[in-house]
Amino acid sequence: MTETTQSGTARIVRDEWGAAHITASTQAEAYFGVGWCQAHDDPRTLVNRLLTAGGELASVHGEPGITSDLVAAQWCHVAESRAGFERLEPGARAATQAWADGINAFLDEHPDHLDGVTVRAVPWHAISVSRQMLWWYSWIDAVQAMRATGVEPDLLVERGESPNWASNQVAVAPSRTRDGHAMLLSDIHTGPDRKFEHTLRLIEAGGALTEQDWIDMALDEFWIDVPPWQAALRGLPFHVVDGRDLANAIDVLVRFDGQAHAESGAAHLWLRWRERLAQAHVAVDDLVDLQTTVLAGGPLTEPQAELVIDHLRAAVDEIQGRHGQLDVPLGEVFRAAPKPFDLPIGGIAYAAWPPRFAWDSEGVVAPLRVMFRSPPDDDGRRVATHGGWNMIVTVLSDPIRSWSAILPGQHADPESPHAGDRLTLLSQRRVRPTWFDPTELAGHTVSTQDVPVALSGLHEEPRRRSTPHP
Repeated sequence: MTETTQSGTARIVRDEWGAAHITASTQAEAYFGVGWCQAHDDPRTLVNRLLTAGGELASVHGEPGITSDLVAAQWCHVAESRAGFERLEPGARAATQAWADGINAFLDEHPDHLDGVTVRAVPWHAISVSRQMLWWYSWIDAVQAMRATGVEPDLLVERGESPNWASNQVAVAPSRTRDGHAMLLSDIHTGPDRKFEHTLRLIEAGGALTEQDWIDMALDEFWIDVPPWQAALRGLPFHVVDGRDLANAIDVLVRFDGQAHAESGAAHLWLRWRERLAQAHVAVDDLVDLQTTVLAGGPLTEPQAELVIDHLRAAVDEIQGRHGQLDVPLGEVFRAAPKPFDLPIGGIAYAAWPPRFAWDSEGVVAPLRVMFRSPPDDDGRRVATHGGWNMIVTVLSDPIRSWSAILPGQHADPESPHAGDRLTLLSQRRVRPTWFDPTELAGHTVSTQDVPVALSGLHEEPRRRSTPHP
């Protein structure tokens, strides 16, 4: 048994988005409140993170958890996290222990939230969760270096899987901003070259950036290769453009503003044309040459022009055949989530050519606020699966100001009144402000709750009871 001592309380103030703002008399009590809120707001995700942290995901979820547990064992995440916890200074150990106490306090009181699975949080879990998440970054670099010398990592080959690309960020120096404050933008999923091109385009267009410029940039859905492709369309020889529908489609595309907004019919036509072109029955190298020629501003050869027109004609026929008209908003076929939160969304990425090898993202065309999607269903609809869900905009002023689409509250609970908040923000291309100051928060407070704090004095090892995997 873990000995506990009754301490004070952690005050949890909820704002209008359901996000928790925690205050307490001591650091340990505040961290207890953090753990309690995490368990309260999204217990299933938290428990899966704790299982992952302990290398025990497969014991509950079976085969889908094997790779995670193998990676944890391969890189000694559990042992290193335990050792790392012991190296922390006393204040950090006490805070992390209090965080685990808060999780356990809520889960002990509400075992019905966990579908028969109980995980006992321990302080080193916090280190293991971060370690495993950050390890992917180094792993990607190492795997790339190995593959450059012709070596394939055995574990990845056996499971047929590869780690995902990491998120990234942009920073702008104070000298580039109107008010002289550095500005940060995180969770961008475009590649470094495209990220730089997007940033430079906006800086050059706007001069000294304002806060609103920076927010607009975070929500920017501009496809960077639209202008050179529009020039290529204008330069097509007349004899390959046959028919009024095709001429009208080209006119729509050359007047397209390049923004992959949910309400844009031109964006839908552009997407289906480019997707069809990338799926053309030609060699991938021919598609790479086509994209390279267009981006360089060179003239298209006769076969290239015919390829472009053939697949634009096919896209026009598909949209008109399926919807009865050409002007169909992108959001009709690209949705933020399945039902009940079936909302239109923009920012979809596409590829100029199929991947030539694992992790080949060179041909991907993605806006800054990018959303990747599932394959189309029978009706041609896709669902956003991942991307810039967690965009954070920060201005390093005094006080700091920040906006995001992150909702660290109750949005994961389908019964919560906030369940659709995040998807609504994403669908509407909005971000919510983050309130740091209590005075500022006071105008947005919806509820206040005082949670009794019970802190343990021991570092208990996890004890898990689970329903056996069938």
